[in-house]
Amino acid sequence: MDNKKLFVRSYIPRKQEDKKEKNKMKKVLDKVGKAMKFIFISILKIYYNIESTDKYARMTPLEVIVGIMVIIVVIIPVCSIIAVLWEYAPFISHCLYAGGLGMDSKWHSYKGKFNSHKFWFDVRSCWDSRYWYDWDDSEAWRLVDKQYNYFKKYYSKTEFDGYGIASAASKSCIGDIMYLDPDGNKKPNHATIITKIADGMIYYTAHTENRKNASILKKYFQNYGMNAKAYILHLS
Repeated sequence: MDNKKLFVRSYIPRKQEDKKEKNKMKKVLDKVGKAMKFIFISILKIYYNIESTDKYARMTPLEVIVGIMVIIVVIIPVCSIIAVLWEYAPFISHCLYAGGLGMDSKWHSYKGKFNSHKFWFDVRSCWDSRYWYDWDDSEAWRLVDKQYNYFKKYYSKTEFDGYGIASAASKSCIGDIMYLDPDGNKKPNHATIITKIADGMIYYTAHTENRKNASILKKYFQNYGMNAKAYILHLS
């Protein structure tokens, strides 16, 4: 399949029977929600324990309020942030999709039904309505190594280390995908997109550890060693 055909792949309707893809974030948030529900109910049971003859054995209204605020302000946001930090690839997937790349059965993110649990318990729903819904995200959409293995079937690849930046830059264009593999085991753990090439240097933009036009030399190779690996998939 050539590049042009890849960019005009048709949108495949969501298949309800496809349940093989497991979303880590969904599982984490479900567990967090159940834990919060258990804690909240436990607090109420303690407070309204009518069998207790000792009024001091029950929590005061202030203690109940403080406990609930700790759950809302601290525990839920922290768990949500941890869930986001696990995954780097969706940033690149959203960029490619916004640029016109069509979804298919292996690379997709299909919107599902409204999820009241996420609406109430996922802190990100406060500022982004996307988190009000379930999403069918394929592994190639959200996991770095799966995404890399998927796209490398369709695009030419340049592999380089810290000593080959200039050569890689001469073969690359803005918009190419670049995967970072500090261990050099062919399993990249971070996905980025090239947003600037100047004077033989590659600059990239990435999510999670926010990077905008970051130097591949200063932000990657000088941190992980000049023998670390990087792979560029040429979309142009």
